[in-house]
Amino acid sequence: MENTYGKVHQSQHILYESKYTTARMNLLLVVAFTAINLILLVTNADVYFLFSASVPYYITGMGMLLCGRFPAEYYTGELAGMSFLDNSVFYLLLAISCILTLLYLLAWFLSSKHRVGWLIFALVFFSIDTAGMLFIEDISLSSIVDILFHGWVIYYLCLGIRAHYKRINLPPEEKITVPCENPSPETECSAEASEPDGE
Repeated sequence: MENTYGKVHQSQHILYESKYTTARMNLLLVVAFTAINLILLVTNADVYFLFSASVPYYITGMGMLLCGRFPAEYYTGELAGMSFLDNSVFYLLLAISCILTLLYLLAWFLSSKHRVGWLIFALVFFSIDTAGMLFIEDISLSSIVDILFHGWVIYYLCLGIRAHYKRINLPPEEKITVPCENPSPETECSAEASEPDGE
């Protein structure tokens, strides 16, 4: 006879595991696209990818601006005749941006094996990044897509954290006895409902 309880229990485990994995994958994409955007920025490539943390990008951009590392045509109008800071300021700000990006990578790496505290850290950290983006940028049509992608990441991080706690609250492993089609005194019909590893 089909062990319905065991199948439901297993499907719930797979569902919650999938949501947690998806949350971590979104976090890894944030790390990758943030690193790519920083490289594009310092090389003066006129390209920007979504799915990126904003604060590291802004910090590096500020270093580029203050140290005169943008193309000469950028410094016109109000920026004409601007006095530039030493390049050491740029390298310091770039280092801070890299450290912030590496913190996301650390959270992704350490959140494996359902160490959910690191995923919570990433959620808080990215929420602060989103608040910083909203503070620096005016909400306009040009920024709305970036805001939506930030919301996307926050949403999936929340789903992953919620899935973790639902997963650990699944019933413990237990032995379920089910009727046999051809019972005999020597045979005990039972099914194991396997419980995933805990914390």
